[in-house]
Amino acid sequence: MSIEVVAIQSAPHSHDQDRFVTVISGVWYAGMGPEWDPKKNIPMPAGSLMFHPANGIHFDGAMAADTQVQIIGMGPVKTVWIYPKEDHFGKPHKLSQ
Repeated sequence: MSIEVVAIQSAPHSHDQDRFVTVISGVWYAGMGPEWDPKKNIPMPAGSLMFHPANGIHFDGAMAADTQVQIIGMGPVKTVWIYPKEDHFGKPHKLSQ
C-alpha cells in the first residue's frame, strides 16, 4: 500500500499563549510572518525544538509522511488566523496582507 502525501501546512496564524514544538520524527517545516511563502520554510529534523511566542505569527506543517511533533503550551488557547477567508490548512503559497 502506498500513501501519497501532499505538502500541508497551517496558514499564517498566532496563538494568545506561548507554544513549544519538538520534532519527534521526520522533518517539520516552519516559517514566521504573515506571508505564507514556502521559500521561507525552515526544515527542522527530528530532535529540533522551536518556540512560538504568544502572538507571534507563524505557519508550519509536514511536507512528507511519517512526521511527528509534540506541541506543548497552556490552554485553553485562542488561535487567530491572519487570513480568515483562506483555508486554515493547505499547500503553501505566497500571501501578503
